[in-house]
Amino acid sequence: MPSKSVDQVAVSEKDLFTFAILVSIAIRCIASLSPYSGESKPPMFGDYEAQRHWMEITINLPVEEWYVHSNSNDLMYWGLDYPPLTAYHSWLLGHGARIINESWVELGKSRGIESLNLKFFMRCTVLFSDMLLFLLPCILYVLSKPSIKSMKEKIVLYLLFTLYPGYILVDFVHFQYNCVSLGLFMWAIVMFENDLDLVASFFFVCALCYKQMELYHAPAIFCYLLGKCCKLKAQQGSVVLFTFCIIWWPFIWEQRLTIAVLRRLFPVERGLYEDKVANLWCSLSVLVKLKRHFSTESLLGLCTLTTLLGIMPSCWHVFRNPSTTNLHLSLLSSSLSFFLCSYHVHEKSILLVATPALLCIEYCTLPCLIFLIASVFSLFHLCVKDSALVSFFAMLILYTVFINDSFRMWSLDPVLGNVLYYTTQFVGVTICAVSLLCNAPVGLPDLFSISQSALYNAANKFERLPMSVLLSDRLAWHTFFCC
Repeated sequence: MPSKSVDQVAVSEKDLFTFAILVSIAIRCIASLSPYSGESKPPMFGDYEAQRHWMEITINLPVEEWYVHSNSNDLMYWGLDYPPLTAYHSWLLGHGARIINESWVELGKSRGIESLNLKFFMRCTVLFSDMLLFLLPCILYVLSKPSIKSMKEKIVLYLLFTLYPGYILVDFVHFQYNCVSLGLFMWAIVMFENDLDLVASFFFVCALCYKQMELYHAPAIFCYLLGKCCKLKAQQGSVVLFTFCIIWWPFIWEQRLTIAVLRRLFPVERGLYEDKVANLWCSLSVLVKLKRHFSTESLLGLCTLTTLLGIMPSCWHVFRNPSTTNLHLSLLSSSLSFFLCSYHVHEKSILLVATPALLCIEYCTLPCLIFLIASVFSLFHLCVKDSALVSFFAMLILYTVFINDSFRMWSLDPVLGNVLYYTTQFVGVTICAVSLLCNAPVGLPDLFSISQSALYNAANKFERLPMSVLLSDRLAWHTFFCC
């Protein structure tokens, strides 16, 4: 009888975790019913059309023309601006689209196509990519985490990862494939947790070759590997070099083609930041119009210097003390520094910061949870443009439920936690409501967007302070420069 009851408990716990997985998939499916980026908004439409157009380009043109302007490939109309692995992914999905309906990817004639069947196909490609490359490593990470012992804690942590509104709003509402690069990054983290550094290096290089924004995580991972074991360094270097060569093989033989790809990946001419992103430079634009006073070269230098100052302390620490805990904290520090200080930051790049924040919930729970909520508000402007406010507030409310469970699970101070957490939510919701109900003052059209940036930057500073206390002098220099 006792053994039977133990088996029943084990089965019920497995069933609960399976149910949590199904919930995360179901919510993604429901979110996919929302309007997507650029829906019925010619002539450029939006990111949905960009992803479809890349399928059209990659299956109809030879590889050497994918990143080069031509009569068949107008780079001004959603030209490819991500590394080769994104192009290969588009090529693969494009062949699937061609098999189902060739008109979806017909060269030059399929622009702006918005049929219901195509929408279903496109949404399914995101869902399947997410299930294979993002949800699966999240499951493995949570289940193999020795410090999370009870099944309830594992379920809550899994849902905190997979129901983070930023992932769902950007990929399943707005429409992108961030789940691929972030999923490859999570695969690398799982491998690091199991001391499979060579395999982890392979996965991270793949993530970097899918989206160049994975550079946000590169300094921390490089310093972790460099400091961990000198004997393995050569092997890891060989894995990195070999993986890069395989992925970039079609583009490295001709200098003109290599330069064309790099220019698409690093578009200096696009400016200091994209739209109304919640970073340092966008917030400062209220007081100082940097573009008026500095040349592009000067701004590039300023961004590079401030970013390096931000990442150096934590990277030095993980180099000297290469543990997975320090790797997670260094990843958070590095990605925050890039997001706040680097050149040409997108609002969607917040996902690159949120992922390490989720990894660090165990070590600095309260600031990470508050940061995650504040980061969702930084996507409000994007959801307004996509007419997806219902999805935005629904995901925000749902995530709040799991945040509250986290307060109890990690035994946080209920008074301090509730005050700081609900104050952040109240201020964020108030700014959102005012921006919807009131017109901005004449001469200050971006007042509400910049206010959201200020809220998010305040959350960043709050997060960094406990991190510096947690790591003592190890991150104090980082806090000094970045706060």
